[in-house]
Amino acid sequence: MSSVLIKDTQGKKAVPLDAQLLSERDVYLTGEINEEMLVDFHGRMLTLKRADKEKSVRVWLTSGGGDLNVALAIIDIISSIGLKIDVIGYSSVYSAGALILAAGQNKRRYCLPNTEIMIHQIIDFMKRPSILFLKIADVDESNYTLANFMINYFINRLYKYSDMQEDGRGKIPVKIVLEDYASGIFFQNLYRYICTGRERMVSFTIVVQSLAQLEACHAENAKTILSNIDYWVVFSTTEITTARELLSQRLEIPLAEALAFPINKVAVFVRGRSPIITERYDITEHKKYDDWMSTERNARHKA
Repeated sequence: MSSVLIKDTQGKKAVPLDAQLLSERDVYLTGEINEEMLVDFHGRMLTLKRADKEKSVRVWLTSGGGDLNVALAIIDIISSIGLKIDVIGYSSVYSAGALILAAGQNKRRYCLPNTEIMIHQIIDFMKRPSILFLKIADVDESNYTLANFMINYFINRLYKYSDMQEDGRGKIPVKIVLEDYASGIFFQNLYRYICTGRERMVSFTIVVQSLAQLEACHAENAKTILSNIDYWVVFSTTEITTARELLSQRLEIPLAEALAFPINKVAVFVRGRSPIITERYDITEHKKYDDWMSTERNARHKA
């Protein structure tokens, strides 16, 4: 193991480099992201916390990637251990390593000038049928930064790929579904992308509980989002703004009647067409419902 010479009152002495770096609160994540790295990193962070929980820690990161579950565990440690942590990327930060860098604490993420960052190719989503699920707990804010980074990167790559084609469109349509949007995480740049997605064959489906919720997240930019929606499916609501703007005004009915809109009904609005009121579909009646529930139970059991 490499050593360094340290000068003290008794003269010079050789100290293991690893111990000296730890004493200076420098931790290195280098190489493949695996279980061994996780155990070592967790131990070092606990040691530094016991030594002084007020002093900041520098985490130096260079990696070609590795185990995604391990990367997520490292992200959880960084976000929950209660230390001020500067994550510094250098050389190459790829794949799962890039996720760790992106999930660093706010205003404590850095890269040296010649750092190269890369995530796996996204353009396959515009070349062949694919599906990607990104599940973020609405009560856990620790992964919000990571999710915003991933969504931004995903859409940026899709749009750049479309712009490189002769007709400015991808080979197949891409549908982005933001379910239970704005109840926890919200996509900060949604208003920018939704304006030009249609011409690139990228569409957005946004599921929100109310207009007030959307406006609370995006403020004035919520108007841009709402004005670019072609299809609305509106359920019964007790939120005044939603009832007034999406039911009362569009169906030309009194606000009191809009607030009492039947639970078993839905109002469908399509740009350029008259409104449709129809029965709410009971998903439990679908022939595949039992199979879906069985798959969901098995997935939760394995987790």
